[in-house]
Amino acid sequence: MAETTTTPPESGLFYSQSASINDLTIISHTGQEILVQKLVTEISYFEDLYSFSVSGSATLYDGQGLLQKFQLLGYEYLRMNFGRVKSSTENISRTFRIYTSSRKQVGNHRAEEITLHFCSEELMLSESIKLQKGAPDGGEEIYKTVTRILQTDLKIKKKLNIENTRGLYNFNLNTLKPFEAISWLSTYARPETQKPAGADMLFFENKEGFNFKSLRTLMAADPYNTYKVQQINHEMPMEEKIRTVLDYEFVKSFDVLNDISSGTYANRLISVDPLTRSFKITDFNYDTYKKNTATPMNGAGNGISINDTNRFGLKTTQNSKSVVKVMVGNSEQYKVPYIKDSPGSVANDVYVENYVPNRTAQIGLANFTLLKVVVPGDPGLTVGKTVVFNIYNLSSSGDKKELDPYYSGKYLVNAVRHVLQSQGAYQTIMELAKESYETPIGSTNSSTAKNE
Repeated sequence: MAETTTTPPESGLFYSQSASINDLTIISHTGQEILVQKLVTEISYFEDLYSFSVSGSATLYDGQGLLQKFQLLGYEYLRMNFGRVKSSTENISRTFRIYTSSRKQVGNHRAEEITLHFCSEELMLSESIKLQKGAPDGGEEIYKTVTRILQTDLKIKKKLNIENTRGLYNFNLNTLKPFEAISWLSTYARPETQKPAGADMLFFENKEGFNFKSLRTLMAADPYNTYKVQQINHEMPMEEKIRTVLDYEFVKSFDVLNDISSGTYANRLISVDPLTRSFKITDFNYDTYKKNTATPMNGAGNGISINDTNRFGLKTTQNSKSVVKVMVGNSEQYKVPYIKDSPGSVANDVYVENYVPNRTAQIGLANFTLLKVVVPGDPGLTVGKTVVFNIYNLSSSGDKKELDPYYSGKYLVNAVRHVLQSQGAYQTIMELAKESYETPIGSTNSSTAKNE
């Protein structure tokens, strides 16, 4: 692929799917560099809200044996810079580790297609070491532990976006890999700014660096852009073209069976304390959660509609026995005289009654509706942002088109794949998710069906 396809190097856009690959260089472990951007047939760059690291692949067409002479061994780096226009500050500019490659013969037996698979170097470093230190005496907040792991154990220089958490914990993380430990800690972490505090923290990487953020904090952010399902025409301004949805697919508009079996609507925790020989039952009920938690992405009162009852007269949110978990807890130890009278014997509460029921539901709720959307390439789109997706009712027409009242609205960007091809096309594929409808849905009457 040439350095610039359909866009002059320093100009604005002339084509809504313009691409500019400004740098693609392989760097050997000895520091030798080979510029391969003119060999590119496709670049695929991938971010995922539920993944530790950015990853992707670059496919090259080699008819001169350049890469054979270079001797790829898996210790190489791949430096890249791409976007819509060459001089944009939004361009994705990173250096990755090449961790594997594949080769196949193409054409007349005198050329090869080579695909380089890359990831962030920090992922490979994390897989190579085990943590050696536990929490300091008295414990510490989880966000401080996460920061310490990233800065001290992995010596990460990239930007860290770490949200404060509440509660002191003294977990022993020895023998765990750094990213593995952070992932485990995220299941306990309760965001400081969210009330009531659930346990919806996620650890992920995007173009802006490494992030430790609450799902609800991400959902509350202002939308990055608004995308519409509409026809592109020549008279349309360029800004309108690049916000037009090229293709879309609802991967999941709802899945009631999965949401029941995963505990999204209701679940139960039995926390057992061996020291006090007691147990506690904590039930999660979506109706209660909705009243007490922050406003859903699409406005107050616009959560998912589950007001119907089954043949036993129970609402879906009352079926807490659909998912039952048993965990060791310690929330009542401070009340026992023998334990509390012994200095240092009462451990910090790990709040299993909070994080287990809430996280079980919050992850499912965050992915209640899943949508795949293809738009003209935009390097500014990253996971963790919110966008507005607007789709019109198929029954409306002309100037009186109405937006779909349920599936239009604000979404969280779960995953992003930037794809640049040798023909000059640049597209961004997003996975969008939301936990609420744009318009409240009234209760339905299915008495006939449930009595059959």
